[in-house]
Amino acid sequence: MLAAVSLSGCVILPVPTPPIGHGLVSEDALKSIKPGTTTRADVLLALGEPTEREESDRFLAYDWKESHVSIVVAVAAGPYGAAGGAPIWSYRCLALEFDPEGTVTRFARLRRNKAETNCLAAWHEKGDPSDEQ
Repeated sequence: MLAAVSLSGCVILPVPTPPIGHGLVSEDALKSIKPGTTTRADVLLALGEPTEREESDRFLAYDWKESHVSIVVAVAAGPYGAAGGAPIWSYRCLALEFDPEGTVTRFARLRRNKAETNCLAAWHEKGDPSDEQ
């Protein structure tokens, strides 16, 4: 019994991973959006249907979650052991504003708390968060 206790242990490690997630908006897609040039049609072709939109279609938003690191837990007790892991999620969204002709006037990528459910409301509340792009 004493040997089993002395040979048991637990290791918790953060492990970098390639970006994974649901509905990821890639850096290339973000770089392709140019205020004054990119149209609503261009955005819809590149990113698909938005997760949020205002009635006037003046504002669109895309929500996603991504992970760049996972936590790995390994437990050993004598000759037996187990390991498992889970990603650490970050919540993001892309908010876009269009002029009456349907051209992007501004956009921002926002970091969000999981509890925030509406990207556009968070964007309007923060004013011009262009520093978060």
